[in-house]
Amino acid sequence: MSELPDRFKDRDEKIRLKELVDIVKHGLKTFVDVGKALQEINESKLYRLEHKTFNEFCDKVFGFGKDKGYRLITDQKTKDNPGRS
Repeated sequence: MSELPDRFKDRDEKIRLKELVDIVKHGLKTFVDVGKALQEINESKLYRLEHKTFNEFCDKVFGFGKDKGYRLITDQKTKDNPGRS
């Protein structure tokens, strides 16, 4: 990570900012990975190994419905390919 501006004089603030930036960067990668995994599960119909529908799979395995699953898939496509949705 590049040096932070001088206005962040407090060492604790610099440390905390770096921690938070690292969390966001890791979360964005994880977010894309989650969407891609859900997309493959849905498109390949891998959920059928244990569940009748993608909705049932999402509900039983993750505790959310297909709408959130589809939203995660769509959102990761937008993040992974900026300018293409």
